[in-house]
Amino acid sequence: MSVNSERDDTTMSVKYTLDITEGPQGFIEDIIFTGLDKTKEYVMRRELEIKAGEVFSKEKLITSAQNLYNTGLLANLDYDLMYGQTENGVILNWMLEEGNTKDIQFGATFGGTLNSFPISAFVQWNDHNLFGRAKDLGISLTLSPDTQSLNLSFGDKWFKNYRWANSFSFGVSHSKYDGELQLGVGAPSYYNGRNTDTWPLGYSSATEWLNANKEYPSSKNLMSYDLLTYSLGYNTGYTFIFPIGRLTVSGGASVSLNKAFYDDIYMPFEKLIYKYGQRWQFSNKISFGFQWDGRDYVTNTTKGYVLSASMTYAGGILGGLSNYIKVNGSAAGYLKLFSFKNKEDETKNIMLCASTSVSYMLKQFYNYEANGWNWYDPKLGATKYEMLYIDGMTIGRGFSTVIDQAFLWDNMLELSYVLVKNVVQAEAFVSATAVNDELSDIKNGMNWYFATGFGLKLKISGFPLGLYLVKNATYRFEGTDTTRSFNWLGGSYFHGKRDTSGMSLVLAISLSLI
Repeated sequence: MSVNSERDDTTMSVKYTLDITEGPQGFIEDIIFTGLDKTKEYVMRRELEIKAGEVFSKEKLITSAQNLYNTGLLANLDYDLMYGQTENGVILNWMLEEGNTKDIQFGATFGGTLNSFPISAFVQWNDHNLFGRAKDLGISLTLSPDTQSLNLSFGDKWFKNYRWANSFSFGVSHSKYDGELQLGVGAPSYYNGRNTDTWPLGYSSATEWLNANKEYPSSKNLMSYDLLTYSLGYNTGYTFIFPIGRLTVSGGASVSLNKAFYDDIYMPFEKLIYKYGQRWQFSNKISFGFQWDGRDYVTNTTKGYVLSASMTYAGGILGGLSNYIKVNGSAAGYLKLFSFKNKEDETKNIMLCASTSVSYMLKQFYNYEANGWNWYDPKLGATKYEMLYIDGMTIGRGFSTVIDQAFLWDNMLELSYVLVKNVVQAEAFVSATAVNDELSDIKNGMNWYFATGFGLKLKISGFPLGLYLVKNATYRFEGTDTTRSFNWLGGSYFHGKRDTSGMSLVLAISLSLI
């Protein structure tokens, strides 16, 4: 580089000219890994965007580091650039610290099906790096008073040199459901989710049941049943890596065999439960989806966003008792508000996450009860547990369960701070969830459930438990009202003189549906 100056006495100014001659570009002479004891080197090498023999690229270096960390096999990583043996050659040395990829867990866990006992004993063994080849093998056994399950799974995120993930699963489960409706005395037909000429036991007519807002009768008129399910599943997906994110296109198929068992003195009110009780029934599903992941890291995210969409096609031309189409779209954004070092020189972040998710239950084309092939309402082919729902824990936190919905729109703004890494984090949130049991009624207004609060959330595997103080409110149709009204809901904690004062203590646990 040389500098030339040119003085102008008239304008009292000086002009400088910089002549720059670029030197030869550095290139990657070799790439080496240190610190690998359990993992095969090719597992890490295939994650690299930067290759030996290429011109050095900082962009590819950063992407490669993200890919390595996102394998989930490393506790820490760093790199060093060293002079090579040839002119302008650079040796890239990846210094890796492997994490724990095998675990055996046993004890108690929180969660279950929608109506199940929330605490279960479990035994779980996972190897996320089978034979050092980054293959996943898992076996889990769960036991609770009303749910028992055994699940086996095997998967691989790569197929040869392609980011083509494949996984297989097999499971058997038994669930007990209490407090279910029975068919009323003199009722003309089972309830299919649409017919209004029938009623459950405890009522004498359909009009009486409708006037009571379909409230459940006393427990003496309810029944229980057991559901046994065998399932086999396959999932696949391909991930494309770009400088600004990762695109995953996925699909899957599952087949399950189901049978309901109940005492002969019982007669279920719901038609699908009755059919499950008559003989073994298949439930066949295929799914499609895509995800654009613009986060820097999949775990311990500090910035970025995620967009996803999925569709589940149940029954239809596939056959089986479950017949519906479910579609979902979601988006989430992550922003680091503050960052600082603690006394242990650990980086601590205060994160803001905004998320939204919308789901629909759509009509399915199938031959409903030999009435001919046509498009039929999802409530005719899906149990109330297969429809959309507010669980009161992760969706609509603090509310009682709201099931059998055809539309759900969930929105949340969350502020989080990790108190102990991978153990517990503090959270503050505000959420708004809208539901409707009929798609055609959305234009007339949706029922809204609002929640805001703060609490602690465990990040320990097997204990997805959160404890929150929550304030709730609704904007919905009450009873037979034709207009919506806004109402604050009271709580037991910090309760004042007003009925609507106070907050609720919410134990949030993971849920899964049949």
